[in-house]
Amino acid sequence: MEECVERISEKKSLLMTFVLAFLFPGGGHFYLGKRGRSAIIFLFLTALSFAGLQFFGTFFIPQGEMSDQVFSKIFIFLSVIVQLFNGIFYLILAGFKMTIHMPHINATVGMPGMSEIGGTFIIISGLLNMLIMMDAYDIAVGKKG
Repeated sequence: MEECVERISEKKSLLMTFVLAFLFPGGGHFYLGKRGRSAIIFLFLTALSFAGLQFFGTFFIPQGEMSDQVFSKIFIFLSVIVQLFNGIFYLILAGFKMTIHMPHINATVGMPGMSEIGGTFIIISGLLNMLIMMDAYDIAVGKKG
């Protein structure tokens, strides 16, 4: 355990790695000097999030009483947590309620399932960023190169 703490202090701050990886997809890798990997991660997850928005997906925003059903409340809470890992995109788009979601277009075009597909893209982007944050942690503590 002591050896692990020494490796962290020799290299980069573990807290800074986490904060940057959380706010910017690939930010932790960039901080750790993995510039190429960071650029690929950033471009891929950004494209995935914006593809979700183009499919009329929205970021879940916690809002008081969302439903009377307990299962629905749990699902929405978990979705908010997962989408929060999209980092700055969630904070900007959902925090200020500035989404590209246009329900009137979705209804008129006749694609009722498109918003669920878009939301799934956004959720997958958040889940992938969680895994990428764990990868940055492994690099920071010296378990991985």
